[in-house]
Amino acid sequence: MFTDRGRRPPLMVPVALDGQKVEMELDTGATLSVCSDAGFRQLWPCGGPKLEPCSVKLKTYSGEQLPVMGQAAVNVQYGGQAQRLPLIVVEGGGPWLFGRNWLGHIRLDWPSIC
Repeated sequence: MFTDRGRRPPLMVPVALDGQKVEMELDTGATLSVCSDAGFRQLWPCGGPKLEPCSVKLKTYSGEQLPVMGQAAVNVQYGGQAQRLPLIVVEGGGPWLFGRNWLGHIRLDWPSIC
């Protein structure tokens, strides 16, 4: 199957992470929810959630290894729901990804994000 990302914008999920508003790209191909260290530092310039070591190994869709910096437990709020969920932080830049591990805990309002 082929996709043309230039024709359709990504599906964005507006969430609050520890009270900070973030637009996350819904990525059903991502096993885990991920942010870059640059995004993490921008959202929480004075610290933020504690980054814990984790043994997760991640690759991009093209097969490149993603250096994992750690995992943080964050309070995720969406549409009146609240859950404390793991967020993986990787080196570099890139979008905030709402992965499949959060889909089991947060019920999305599909009509509003499609």
